[in-house]
Amino acid sequence: MLIITFSGLDGSGKSTHVELTAECLAARGLRVRRLVTLHLAATGIFAWIRESLAARCRAPDTSAPAVRSDPRVRSYPKNRTFDEDRRHWAVRARRTAVYPFDCVLLAAAMLVFRLRGYQAVVCDRYIHDKMVALPRPACFLSWIMRLVAPRPDHAFFLRVEPAEAERRKPEHHPDYFVTKDAAYQQVVDMNIGLVAVPSTSIDETQACIEAAIAGSFAPQVVAA
Repeated sequence: MLIITFSGLDGSGKSTHVELTAECLAARGLRVRRLVTLHLAATGIFAWIRESLAARCRAPDTSAPAVRSDPRVRSYPKNRTFDEDRRHWAVRARRTAVYPFDCVLLAAAMLVFRLRGYQAVVCDRYIHDKMVALPRPACFLSWIMRLVAPRPDHAFFLRVEPAEAERRKPEHHPDYFVTKDAAYQQVVDMNIGLVAVPSTSIDETQACIEAAIAGSFAPQVVAA
């Protein structure tokens, strides 16, 4: 079964290229499954449950919305930056416990997809996006994660300049994009299969992706 993953900054075009790549594979006769890996992560599941419960208990807010002097937000507790948050002791402890479990869920999901006859899985984010949330992407925990999670056949890092990502997603502070982009580059430099693809125009980027995977699905189409 072919596994293709897309990683990158917010606004890099992951969702767009997941859809286009899945359509490309389906057009060549493969049975394709799209997967948002956050839906198989303990943190994502917990956040969904928490938001669902909060929505049920929350009374309608009829007050006027607060006016923010700066619309950009830091989505981490106590206004921490991305780098400050990933180095916080409680966050590190939680991720040390949770990330290997998330990789087990990924492995189990891939096995289920294989048994159900899927020939390709195209993922919006993967373990590489968890690695950048660690203080050091090249650490023992990331080695455990790579050991447990299935190795992708193709793992793409959609490389967009931090300034351009900020323009596309202006709700984040610039430090978020700069620090996270540097962490992704560290993962690319580890030579574990994550390949940087420039995120320019949709057509140009997709052409690079399809050229890279062209040799992977032909044998499966013949076998089918």
